Amino acid sequence: MTRQRAAAEPHVRAMRVTALFAIVLSAPCVAQPVFRQAVDCTPMAQPELARVQPEKRRAGRTQPLPFSYTIEELSRDGKDELIAVERRPFIAFRAFGGWLLGRNDGEFGGELMFQANSGGTTWVLRDENIVDIFRMPFGIVVLAGLDHLGRESGSLFLVSQVTDTQLTAEKLHGLPSAPTWAEHLSSGDLLIQTRRGELLLEADGSLRPIRCVGP
Repeated sequence: MTRQRAAAEPHVRAMRVTALFAIVLSAPCVAQPVFRQAVDCTPMAQPELARVQPEKRRAGRTQPLPFSYTIEELSRDGKDELIAVERRPFIAFRAFGGWLLGRNDGEFGGELMFQANSGGTTWVLRDENIVDIFRMPFGIVVLAGLDHLGRESGSLFLVSQVTDTQLTAEKLHGLPSAPTWAEHLSSGDLLIQTRRGELLLEADGSLRPIRCVGP
């Protein structure tokens, strides 16, 4: 081996290592598949469903709910000012000596409100697009989320009563994408359908991805 060749070999090896490192960095990152256990997704029977949550009401296309409230929103005419607007919820759920009210107007926003039975007290619990409300063994959960222009968000909130006059809606779980619908299963768990697959909220409050089988 000549002296020139011996001197050049470390430099060649360094170039090969650098090139290999660059190839590794440029390789596409492939997400690992999520394990989804098969679960029987038989819906809860209507008599049992009525017993579990008889308090839920939904607005119809031509039949609004008998609730309304006034909130402040930014004007949509381009002026940076707050205006008072009257809103009507699409879902109402009796709880805590009053009603939880949910609105979802897509990109124009939504909120979770509480209105006392007396009608004199209404306040905002969350500024979120509300999808649905359910009673679970551990408490009342609110499904919220939005899918707009490629941006997705989804969350589960747990509503709790702190005092006689104070409620909170704390985040219980984040969701991988926007939820589309949910329903009680015969097992008592809650099936949540998102744009990226099915999730199961279990009776103990845990959340996991699943794959539905059965009806």
